[in-house]
Amino acid sequence: MKYGYELLEEWFGGGIFMLLFLGVVIVGGFSLAHMLLRNPSNIDAQTTEPTELEILKERYVRGDISHEELEKIKTNILEDNEDDSSSISNVGKSDG
Repeated sequence: MKYGYELLEEWFGGGIFMLLFLGVVIVGGFSLAHMLLRNPSNIDAQTTEPTELEILKERYVRGDISHEELEKIKTNILEDNEDDSSSISNVGKSDG
């Protein structure tokens, strides 16, 4: 009866296949780690906070605000965003 190394040699063809198996396990582990760690932007995309308009829509759906309040606040938000974008686009421009 064979035990230990003799049995492994008979089943797997000896040390060459054992080394090959270990190589596959090691390469697979590194590949898995690389795949999980290479693209952290996916994690960031899932944890971003909602925009002002998304919060406003949620409040409207819950019934916290009326349709008139929704339109008024939405107009204010959009005007504020236009003011911000126009002030950013005017940075560095002179009046003369």
